Amino acid sequence: RWFRHMEPYMDRTTLILGYSDKQLIELNRLFNNQEIYYLRFGDSWDKPANQSFDLTCQLPGCQSVSIMALMVAIYIGCSDIYLLGTDHTVFKLDTAQFDYVHFYDGEAKSDYFEHVAPDDMEDEFRAIANLWRQYKYLRTLVNKKNVTISNATGSGILDLFPRVDYKTLF
Repeated sequence: RWFRHMEPYMDRTTLILGYSDKQLIELNRLFNNQEIYYLRFGDSWDKPANQSFDLTCQLPGCQSVSIMALMVAIYIGCSDIYLLGTDHTVFKLDTAQFDYVHFYDGEAKSDYFEHVAPDDMEDEFRAIANLWRQYKYLRTLVNKKNVTISNATGSGILDLFPRVDYKTLF
C-alpha cells in the first residue's frame, strides 16, 4: 500500500531499493516508469567482505534507510554529506516514552505502519545500539577517505557526527 500510495507522486524518479523488494515490485507492477536499482544485503557488519561498500556487491544489512543512503553517497563519491531528519528519537529520553509518530504534526499517524509502544524498551535499546555500530563503521570508513559527514538535523540523539546548523548551509 505504501509503494502504491507514493507512486503517483514520482515522475521519472530513480529508486534504490533492497533486492528483497524486487519480487513485490514486479508482482504488483509497481514503478513501471521508474529506473530501479536493487541492492543486495546480507553481509555482516562485524567484518564486511565488501569494506568499500561497492554497491555492485553484497552489502551489510541496514538498520535504517539513512545507513543505506550513506552507503550510496560514499559509493558515488560524495565528499561532504549532510544528514537531515536523522533524529532517531523513537522514544523521548526525558520522559522515557515511546514516540514513533514524533515527526508528524499533531496526532496524525501513518496509515501504512502501525507501531505500538513496546512493553519493554530492551529491544528498542538493542536496535539503537546496533544502528550506532553501523554509523560508527561508516564514520571510520569516511575518515579514511577524506569524506565528511555532518548532522544538520535540528535535534535528536545521533551524536556521532559534528552538528551544523541547517540554515548556515545555504
